[in-house]
Amino acid sequence: MLLSTTTRQSAASLFLMAVAALGAAIVVLVIFLGGFKLVFSLFALGLFVTMLLACGNTRLFFLWGLILTAPFELNASFMIIPHIGGAASIAFDAVDIFIFGLLIFLIRDFSIGYRTNMRFPKVLYWWIGLGLLGVITMLIGPMRAVAGLEVFRMIKLALLFIVIVNEVVRVKQIEQVVAALMIAVALQSIVALLQYTLNLNLGAQILGEVTEAAAEYTSQATYGLDAQGFTYRVGGLIGHPNLLAIFLAMLMPIGISILFSGIKPLYKFLTAITLMMGIVALVLTLSRSGWIAFMLAFVTLMAVSFTHPKLKRKYVFARLSIIVTIVVLVAALSGPIFKRLTQSDEGAVSFRFEFMEIAMRMAMDKPILGHGLNSFVWHMHPYSIWETLTGVQGNFETIADWPVVHNIYLLIWSEQGTLGLILYLGFYFHLMRISLRGIGTYKDPFLALVNLGCFAGLIALAVDGLASFFIRNSNCGRVFFIIAALIVAIQWWHMENTDSPNVKSAADLARPPG
Repeated sequence: MLLSTTTRQSAASLFLMAVAALGAAIVVLVIFLGGFKLVFSLFALGLFVTMLLACGNTRLFFLWGLILTAPFELNASFMIIPHIGGAASIAFDAVDIFIFGLLIFLIRDFSIGYRTNMRFPKVLYWWIGLGLLGVITMLIGPMRAVAGLEVFRMIKLALLFIVIVNEVVRVKQIEQVVAALMIAVALQSIVALLQYTLNLNLGAQILGEVTEAAAEYTSQATYGLDAQGFTYRVGGLIGHPNLLAIFLAMLMPIGISILFSGIKPLYKFLTAITLMMGIVALVLTLSRSGWIAFMLAFVTLMAVSFTHPKLKRKYVFARLSIIVTIVVLVAALSGPIFKRLTQSDEGAVSFRFEFMEIAMRMAMDKPILGHGLNSFVWHMHPYSIWETLTGVQGNFETIADWPVVHNIYLLIWSEQGTLGLILYLGFYFHLMRISLRGIGTYKDPFLALVNLGCFAGLIALAVDGLASFFIRNSNCGRVFFIIAALIVAIQWWHMENTDSPNVKSAADLARPPG
């Protein structure tokens, strides 16, 4: 439909007012925070405004901002209940600014008739089901508050998912998302390499780096507190080294897959450099679960590429070159790998198995709905060697140190019961099915290869889930949901386009300029 100039000016004014209101809220927020965060946040706000004014495509700026800030823990937190295993506060993150900006653009599109069809993928119903189980915990207790914190985080993740799926409708936008993800990998890898080279903590806790004390303890405990020498385990700006490892293991397959596409040679070269840095950083995390996850993801990616009807005869030399490069890098870094495999503190493994048994006993005790979302640490004591809360308190300094089972499947099963586990597995396998179908469709070679990388990344995360709770960390959960949204956005592109990849979809034709 055609719109009058007055209507368009009103929409633009509404958008500018929303941005101004958001800016005012941020100023109030950073003043409330005070200290170093105040200085850093004001600097970040000034940089944000400057880049926004200088950018020729405001909409694309918000999309890039969303992807690049998603891995950071830059936020303001309220209602803080420190603990491990789920949301510990109501957090308003830097990434929310960009989600809000894109949401305003989408609301404008629908309100003035540029868009008529709202994308609400069925795969999200599984996640909504998990959230509703959390609401049940909020209603019947006993841990209502902590369940509410996690439900709030789940709602934010669902909103991020919906915004990306509705925003990313063109192949070029998908290319932009992939490029931003590769830059995120490069940034985290560079920071990790700096941490290892300088053998110290960079003091960037405001962005997500662990504290110096936590980094030192993690590094020393890797080979036992009495081990000779000090081995620094890098965590980048993701936090714990194990989290950085699966972050890299999940995203690097996407970079590997697009090396087989028709992107420009310069971009392939930059991607290849990023991947080499990422592999080195992955090794330096000393995360055995991360290594195994990436290995299985890489094997999956190569197996599909060598057997896919339209890929097996293409880029054979490139695939072989990648295999050789990875083997050479691993061989060059074989010292840390061999030491980690042969001299690691056995306590870390026994701890994981011990808590797996605790989680299984909890799940068997309440098999239908579990003990309540985000409450593992408060309910584990009767099933553990400590037996009472007093016993747990006597072994750990603060509640923030109380351990949780390092297995996402058992964590969900113990907290949300068999019903919750079924919903989570349904969500995950539904995503894997969508990505597999995207690989087979092959309407657009680039999209098929991105799907292949995403599928391999899902394999990595599924394997790592046996030894971690990656998606229960706020920044890590956002990265996972970006991958999930990318998979679904590609599926929607396939549904809206004809057999010719050059024909624009109805959504493409209806899109307003940035």
